Amino acid sequence: MALTTLLAALAAPAGAAALRPPAVSSPQLLITEDFDEPFTTTAPGFGVNRWPGPDGRLPSYEASSGPGASGGAQRFRIVSRSTGAGAGAHLYRAWPFERGTAYRVTLAIRASRATRVQLLLRRDGERAFDVAAATTAQVSTDWAQVTLQGTYSWADPGSFRVAPLEDDVDVFIDRFALSSVTDADARSPLHIPPSMDPRIETSDTAVDFEGSYHTGQRLAPGWNLNDAASDLADVEAGAATAPGYHDPDGEGAAAQRLLIKPGSRAALYYDPRRFGCPRGHTYRISAQMRTDAGQRADARLGVRRDIRNAFTYLAEQSVTLTGQWQKVQFQVACAQAPGIPVSLRLTALSAGRNIYLDDMVISEIHGNPWAPAGDGAVSDNLFGIHTQKIDAASWQWPPLGQHVVRLWDSGTQWFRLEPAQDGWDWSNGKVGKRLEVTYVKKLIDIRDRLDPKLKIIYVLGQTPAWARPPGTTGPQSPPESDDDWRDYVRTLAQRYAGKITVWELWNEFDYSLFYTGDAKRLTRLAEIAQQELKAAYPGNILLSPSITVNGIDSLHRFLAAGGKDHIDGVAFHWYFATDPENAGVIDNIRNLMDRHGIGHLKVWNTEGGMQSCVGGGPCLNGTNAVCLKQGPCTVELCRTPGGCRPITDAERRSAVARALFVMAGRGIENFNFYMLEEAYDARLMKDGKPSLEGEGYQAAADWLSGARITASYVIAEDVYVFRLARGRQRYSVLWTTGPPERVELPPGWNPRTVTTLSGRKTAVADDRQIDIGLEPVRIDS
Repeated sequence: MALTTLLAALAAPAGAAALRPPAVSSPQLLITEDFDEPFTTTAPGFGVNRWPGPDGRLPSYEASSGPGASGGAQRFRIVSRSTGAGAGAHLYRAWPFERGTAYRVTLAIRASRATRVQLLLRRDGERAFDVAAATTAQVSTDWAQVTLQGTYSWADPGSFRVAPLEDDVDVFIDRFALSSVTDADARSPLHIPPSMDPRIETSDTAVDFEGSYHTGQRLAPGWNLNDAASDLADVEAGAATAPGYHDPDGEGAAAQRLLIKPGSRAALYYDPRRFGCPRGHTYRISAQMRTDAGQRADARLGVRRDIRNAFTYLAEQSVTLTGQWQKVQFQVACAQAPGIPVSLRLTALSAGRNIYLDDMVISEIHGNPWAPAGDGAVSDNLFGIHTQKIDAASWQWPPLGQHVVRLWDSGTQWFRLEPAQDGWDWSNGKVGKRLEVTYVKKLIDIRDRLDPKLKIIYVLGQTPAWARPPGTTGPQSPPESDDDWRDYVRTLAQRYAGKITVWELWNEFDYSLFYTGDAKRLTRLAEIAQQELKAAYPGNILLSPSITVNGIDSLHRFLAAGGKDHIDGVAFHWYFATDPENAGVIDNIRNLMDRHGIGHLKVWNTEGGMQSCVGGGPCLNGTNAVCLKQGPCTVELCRTPGGCRPITDAERRSAVARALFVMAGRGIENFNFYMLEEAYDARLMKDGKPSLEGEGYQAAADWLSGARITASYVIAEDVYVFRLARGRQRYSVLWTTGPPERVELPPGWNPRTVTTLSGRKTAVADDRQIDIGLEPVRIDS
């Protein structure tokens, strides 16, 4: 069969004609392998690398000679990975790559059925598995040629790797060649398309509940019961075959039945080898569910992070089932942190009631998830800060382009303002004066003199001891009395009417350090706060209690309890570290808001930044870090030798800028960087001048302020393109999270100059080719 030529970007989105062109000059050939000579498992020079999952078991695999495009081929199949995420196997070809040299791999590839295969040029050092080049190929049963190219940047040896992303599928490779590439050849440009195909398509995978049930005929194929065998005594489960209790579509003969006993926490999960929710992908999951006739039962279907002590959902749908089949559906953006396993789960929330599950469909959504969320100008409120040292004599309003200040970790919480009932003291520096003078008076003066757009966000909550319910400790307890809460909100609302205009109901209510009540109580507090704030100043904005990225299910409970009727916007907190492109949490929040009928409200990221040292993220001696080893990317990993490295200057300068563009493209109303001053590793000002992070913030604010994002998309998996318009100006911003890339800009852009985050400006050559890297650059027409 003739080869279908398919260069490097096999996995590029539809409509993105961003294929790296073949080289003009000839590279230096280093290895060729046609797999025609006989071999038993792997061809000479090739091998299989395996590693275990949490259960310690290595994946099983098969490797042998197979039929090639002409002659023989290398066959590789992962038969079964261990239960749980983390296990894997690669077919690899090692090579002593030289640092600073560009390499190209070409090969033919096909599979026994349509599947996805990741191809990598990778460093194989003891302490790191950095990637010089990677692509995820959509492989069919026909032979296709793939080209992978990248510059090797390390002294350690490396390898080319073939990584099937699905089990039980034969992957064949043939006509393998590795070459070193000349400088001119290595820099063959990536062509940037002027736009992206707007079509949205889905690929559906049906999950049926037929066949032989396992674990004592309790569980359908692919489904498991938690991870503990002891849970078997806590459940009743099996194939439901009675008429009306299976296959509402009229096909098949069984559905999965689940009943939990009182006190049980057992749940069903779908084998992550069949559905692992790979990062960066988006899925719609639907199923038919019911309970017994004449009964009602609560259940949850969702995608959950499976990390001990942090079992939280990326997305979920909680429902009350009746004796009639009903469709349960939700959408999930797979935005888990690196190394965090996830699973699709069914949880019965009503003990002693049968839950029936059938006709599940997992649909991957293909399109352009980076398309702009709206066509309006970027909000001035996007650019905000936190500041703790505003009372210092040397403090000045920073020149970063910010227009919002959020008061948190500012000594202005309720328990500080009213330490005793009605004990307000606006002249005491440790009580009311800090809010009255240190913050509000100074910021309103700045608004009057320097920035008429300035807004103040005040975070309500944190209960004083006298207002807490008996037997509770800590300000995280909600107040016992509605009247005490009403008096607190009314006092501030009337005193600062027209001065503080944005109010966040509570800080991170999904985190027990800050809130220990339930969603129903918080809904009542929202109702009272809305009444008092609007009465004092109709222009006041009340935001929902904020959540962390782990709080989607908490936000669902608040909205479902009636909180959605009392808010003007939804608040969340997102610490993106050095990976702001992993922004699916925003999509998951918007999907949840749509389901609750409040998709028209704005989303406020009221606290966030690069502080990976906050909340147990990767941290080295108080310095933000990047993980180098496989596994959950946490401070614990950094404590292992070689587990992490400090972030680079390019990562510091670029991450905030990239995050601002990501949030602007997704229509985020506000982002308040934590923290302005030098109390934290990632700060915006240092020694009275913008830090590296501050330079990125300042440049992005300048490029985005007053602009409309007319188009945004990703090509070749890691090149990000934003098109903007401001008045008559037309310009673009580009960066790549992969290796440095030479790109050729579309002629219709009429590119003239390139400006870096640090303000360096150069002319675009007549060939319209420029070099891009991790730091965004602006191209003016």
